[in-house]
Amino acid sequence: MPHHSPTFFRIKRITKKSSTDKIFGLKIIDIGGENITQKITQLNTIDPDDITDTTNKPENLPYGLIDLHIKVKEPGDTVTVIIYLPEPALDNYQWYKYSNTAGWHPYSAQFNKERDPVTITLTDGQTKKRDDDGKLNGIIIDPSGLGISSAPDAENDPDGEPGPANEANPGASIEDDEPDDSGCFIETAQTKKCKRP
Repeated sequence: MPHHSPTFFRIKRITKKSSTDKIFGLKIIDIGGENITQKITQLNTIDPDDITDTTNKPENLPYGLIDLHIKVKEPGDTVTVIIYLPEPALDNYQWYKYSNTAGWHPYSAQFNKERDPVTITLTDGQTKKRDDDGKLNGIIIDPSGLGISSAPDAENDPDGEPGPANEANPGASIEDDEPDDSGCFIETAQTKKCKRP
C-alpha cells in the first residue's frame, strides 16, 4: 500500500462547537492582511460554570469562553480575530475576558451592523492588548467570549489585564480550505477541564 505524505492546507475559516453546543466560526488575519487561520495552535472552549470567581462575572455567556492560542510570525505581532457567531448578538451584549489575576472584565470589540461577527485585536506580549501569558514569545493566548453584565451600570474597562484559562471541546472542522504547504491548521485540539481554585 503506497504511503502518502501529509497534506497541509491554508485555512480560510474553521468552525467549532462551543461549551453550550453552538457552532461558531473563526478567522485570523495578520497585520499585513494575510489570512493565518492555520496558525491556530489550540482552540479550546471553557464552560463558565467551571470558573468559581463570580466577581463581575457576566450574567450570561451564551457560548461560554473561547480559549484561542495563535502562533504569530514575529514576537510582538498583532492579529485580528473575527468570530462568526451562531446568531446575532443582542445590543446589550459585549465581549468579555476572564483572568486569574484580573478576574472578569469587558474589553473593546467591533460588531458589524447585523452583530453576527465580532472582531477583536490581539498583540503578542501585551496583556493590555489581550495576550494572556504577557510574554513576547510569538504565541498569543486569549480566553474570551460574548456576555452581558450582571450589573447594569458596570464600568466598561477595555484595557483590563487578562490571565490564563483552559478547557477544550472536541471537533474543530475546516471550511473553505485549499492546498498549501504553509503548515497544518491546528497543532493541538485537546480536551481539558478548566478548574479554578
